[in-house]
Amino acid sequence: YFFRYQDEIFSSEYEYYNSLNSSRDKLTFLYITILNFGPELEPYGHIEELFLKKNKLATIPLRTSELVSLKKLTVQNQFITDIPDILCEKLINLHTLVLDNNQIVDLPESLSHLVNLTSLNLNNNRLALESNLDVIGSLPALESLYMDQNNILQLPDAFSRLRNLKLLHLDNNRIDSLKKIILENWVNL
Repeated sequence: YFFRYQDEIFSSEYEYYNSLNSSRDKLTFLYITILNFGPELEPYGHIEELFLKKNKLATIPLRTSELVSLKKLTVQNQFITDIPDILCEKLINLHTLVLDNNQIVDLPESLSHLVNLTSLNLNNNRLALESNLDVIGSLPALESLYMDQNNILQLPDAFSRLRNLKLLHLDNNRIDSLKKIILENWVNL
């Protein structure tokens, strides 16, 4: 089969991949094409950053978990409601996970597998206290946490374990106070 991108015609995704000039837009297009047509992801296994923005995705594609070299995954402005367990279990090299402007309601326990995660962005989702926010407390390397514009009333005690946290954004939530036990442990904030 053939596909067209910006008035260029390619006979395969691999040919298209070889023509890339490091443009993130082209790489995102390539990845969406791969998901739709299903070739092997082996030629793309070295990818360290993946940006999926405004693609109207309802779920994070499970094949993303095959890109085990990923260090940064950005899935913004979609309709994502949950984070697949397999993604957290396989992408253990992730340092940055950006999931803002989605519809995420709950966080999976498997998020705790992302022990190298230093930055987590969950701005503008549908998180609340019952969203299993406790699991964030099991991310030992976390330095930056963005949870603006959610429906959070208070932070769970598990957040006291985030001893490396340097940056915390909680704007436009419904938090009126922070527990002393949490504040005492945030020595770098």
